[in-house]
Amino acid sequence: AVVSTQSTGDFDVKRRYFRQELDKIEESNRREDIAIRVRREHVFEESFRELHRRSPEELKSRLYVIFEGEEGQDAGGLLREWYQIIAREIFNPDYALFTTTPGDKVTYVCNSFSHYNPNHLDYFKFVGRVIAKAIYDNKYLDCYFSRSFYKHILGQQVTFKDMEHEDYSFYKSMLFLLENELEE
Repeated sequence: AVVSTQSTGDFDVKRRYFRQELDKIEESNRREDIAIRVRREHVFEESFRELHRRSPEELKSRLYVIFEGEEGQDAGGLLREWYQIIAREIFNPDYALFTTTPGDKVTYVCNSFSHYNPNHLDYFKFVGRVIAKAIYDNKYLDCYFSRSFYKHILGQQVTFKDMEHEDYSFYKSMLFLLENELEE
């Protein structure tokens, strides 16, 4: 796909502006640091418990991570590692929260079977908080969602055309049905 330099430039300007505005908020609102104590083998569930009980205001605080049973001070490296681990765990099929799109096997959408997980709604809220916290902290999350997912988050209408990016063969089949008269 070809990306125009203009649209990339516009995005960079918007990203810088967004970051500057967050930095202003951060400077005027110093908060107490919040510790996240987790065991590596239970990082998703224990991070969920640690963050679920926190208010949105508390989540603006600086997080630091303590991996139980390990020595080390979090000078940023453990937090960065926690974000990497949690990003992987979000897509763990055992939680049934997300599945890859048939088109590229890299982009994720909500799993239509997520309701089999009795905690799925609380887990989705947790995932939203993790993503928001990563954006707020300017941390990288190695995860890619579908265009329709982002549009839904932004409150924009999802259109038929968005299906082209999620499941191209399904999109083409639907397009064929729309463009051609079918005989009985």
